[in-house]
Amino acid sequence: MTIHPSDPSQRAAPDIHAGSPDRFGYSHVLKKLLDIHVEQFNGWTAALPPELWKGASFLDVGCGMGRNSLWATQKGAGPGVAIDVDEGALAFAGDILRAKTEVPVEVRWMSAYQIDFQDHFDIAFSLGVIHHLENPELAVQNMVKATKPGGRVLVWLYGRENNGWIVHLFNPVRRLIFSRLPIRVTDHLSWGLAVVLWAMLHLGWGRLPYHDLLRKTTLRHLKQITFDHMLPQIALYYRREEAENLLRQAGLTDIVSVWTNRMSWSVSGIKPQTPTPTATSSAP
Repeated sequence: MTIHPSDPSQRAAPDIHAGSPDRFGYSHVLKKLLDIHVEQFNGWTAALPPELWKGASFLDVGCGMGRNSLWATQKGAGPGVAIDVDEGALAFAGDILRAKTEVPVEVRWMSAYQIDFQDHFDIAFSLGVIHHLENPELAVQNMVKATKPGGRVLVWLYGRENNGWIVHLFNPVRRLIFSRLPIRVTDHLSWGLAVVLWAMLHLGWGRLPYHDLLRKTTLRHLKQITFDHMLPQIALYYRREEAENLLRQAGLTDIVSVWTNRMSWSVSGIKPQTPTPTATSSAP
């Protein structure tokens, strides 16, 4: 990973399109709500004590189809604000949240780089988004700014541990080929990879908890997961210390990290009552 200066003023304004919102927007409208999504949400948010959701106002950064905001409300959280930069995903999220919960959740177009809230939310979270951004440090800093003193910031990140084959083999192919292809071509190609992966899983390949989770999915859901990995221009994989430093260097304290399915990191921190200086160099 590249070391960037932590002061956002020292670098050019990040390109929101580098995070592939249009490609993920296409992906989101193909998805359905499944029971396994709740299990995924619980793993992705494992670094946050479950009781803290009850009655907590929240900001969902990169909400996609809105399902993570929905699961948050089902844990007792709300009111909330769900933000994204893809109009199609936002429309889908609005429909789901209006239909599935009575908790007020405002769905709003807003970039993680331009969050205009300050000291507003009990919890700011971003699940599966930060690792696709050109400037993840700035996004986390903005989440911290939006959180009340004493509130929590939570992110879920791809882990570097146990993902060496993805980093060294799949990532270069994704970056050079899949992320550049027309979205519908990538969609069709993902079926072939998903069938191969499904066969390997059911022939016994993979002994990690994440492989066990994948074995419980349908072929169609596995195809969607494969498709999501093929889409983005950027995909960062964090070691534990890198994931923790991403939050620590944004000024958070009491960092908690949980190794989710031994392939990714759920990481949370507390915004101190008295602001702490951010680090002079940012997390990779």
